[in-house]
Amino acid sequence: MIYRHVRKRTDLLLAAANLAILRFEWRGNSTHWRPYVETLALAVWFLDQRYPGLADAMRSLDTTPPSAIRGFAEATAQLETFGFPQPDAVLVLDSIMDMTVDSASSWRRMVRMGRALLQAGHDGPEGAPSLAPQIQAMTKALSGDPEEWWRRKPALLLDGAELLLERTAQAQDGRVNT
Repeated sequence: MIYRHVRKRTDLLLAAANLAILRFEWRGNSTHWRPYVETLALAVWFLDQRYPGLADAMRSLDTTPPSAIRGFAEATAQLETFGFPQPDAVLVLDSIMDMTVDSASSWRRMVRMGRALLQAGHDGPEGAPSLAPQIQAMTKALSGDPEEWWRRKPALLLDGAELLLERTAQAQDGRVNT
């Protein structure tokens, strides 16, 4: 009966994703770019946790929900007000969104991979038990709290964005040697 209103499954997924994005609150009241992006990334993380499968559905669609396009454009404009040139604002947001959605959609698969890594660490990949400590470190990361591990990722990415913004400011001041 629902297919009287939508032509195919992807149309239904697009409508559901669009509605989920419209309903979530991600805009913060920050006066600095970094807390603004952190709030946005955290909101997307929680959105993906609230609607299991949303991240996978978003990755499977051939198009982007209109609400996601509008939200991305709004966030880009906001980063521009914080001093990011438009291409850099798009780069930072695209990177943080990709990382967040990918992390949300792949966590369960990564946990399964962690179990395989643990076994490989005990057995030694191709008989090389000398890699066991590194494999165990990977396994430890995957066996912990996904949100705690994920929160480290935006911090790493945003440190790079901060450097990008500093270089832009230096270039505008004529102080950079590129």
